[in-house]
Amino acid sequence: MKEYVDILTLAADRLLPKTIDSGSSVSYRLVMDLLKEGFLSGVIDHKGRNTLIVNPTITWPGRRFLTEQLRFRYQNMAMRRALGQALAPAV
Repeated sequence: MKEYVDILTLAADRLLPKTIDSGSSVSYRLVMDLLKEGFLSGVIDHKGRNTLIVNPTITWPGRRFLTEQLRFRYQNMAMRRALGQALAPAV
C-alpha cells in the first residue's frame, strides 16, 4: 500500500515522469494499477512491444484516497507516540 501512496504523492506534487514504461524509475505495474482503479488518469500508448503511460495525473478520487491514507498514517504515528510516552518509565 505504501508504494501506491508514494506514487499518488508524486502525482499530487506533479513529480511523476511525463512517460512511464517498464524501464522507468517509477513502477509501471503500480501506475497501471492506479490507472485502472481511476486514481490516476493518463494515455496508454502502444509503441511496438513497449507500452507507455503518457502524462499520468492524479484524479479527484485519487486525491481523496491519498488524503485518507495520509490522515490514517498520521493518526497511527500520533497514537504510537502517545502510547510510547504513556508506557515510558518515569524518570
